Formats: sequence, C-alpha cells, structure tokens
Amino acid sequence: MKLVDLRREGAIAVDLNNAAWYTIYLEPTPDAARQAERAVELDDGTSHLNTLAAVYASLGRWDDAANAMKKHVHLVGDEKDEDLHSSFWYVRGRVAEAFGRTELARELYRRVERAENGSRDDTYFLAKKRLNRIGE
Repeated sequence: MKLVDLRREGAIAVDLNNAAWYTIYLEPTPDAARQAERAVELDDGTSHLNTLAAVYASLGRWDDAANAMKKHVHLVGDEKDEDLHSSFWYVRGRVAEAFGRTELARELYRRVERAENGSRDDTYFLAKKRLNRIGE
C-alpha cells in the first residue's frame, strides 16, 4: 500500500514520515521504507530517523534499523530519558529484540507510556503487542 506518492509535488517530510509510521500498525512494505528514507532525505530530524528505524525493524532489516537508531541516538544526545517520546523506547526495543536481547527489549517496551488521548494508533499498543509476543 502506497500512502504517499513520493513524486508528488509538495510531498513533505512529515507526510512521508507519518505515512511510513502508520504502516507499522499494519504490514510495512518496501514502499514504507522508501517513504521513511525520503522523509530522512528531506529532514533528518530525530522523529524521521526513529520512524526509519522502526520500519526497517518491522521489515526485518536489522542492520539498517540499528544504523538508523545509532544516528537517532547521536542526534538525541544528552536528552533526559523522561523527555524522550515513547516511540523512541519502542524502536529501541524492536532493535534489541532483533539482536536477541530479549530482556533488554522487555525493559524498553515497558518504558512506552500510554498516550493521554487513548488513541488506537498509540505506540503503547505496539509495545504491548511485542511484549505479548516475547512473553511479558
């Protein structure tokens, strides 16, 4: 499913990033990876790198996911843990899980907080799904 036409004039980084992120709730495709990659090309901010790492992890592209996460962590720098968005912990958990670090993955997934609005597209539900899969 292609949610955003990469050639469309005016397709901006945030559109591409959001489209790629939402595929994680469904079944990410190579199109989602291209959208996330394009978002990073347009704006290599932390949220776009985080999405790229999550999409790569969902596609089983573990080395690419780890590299995107390393760039993300480098940009985040010395932000306090409590200032980091829950999606950061989810993506780190996916990468840890991929590399066989199951206990670390559990710890990271547990750091994902439920959004106040209770939306079904909350990262919290992704983390709970992963915890159920690996055994909470």
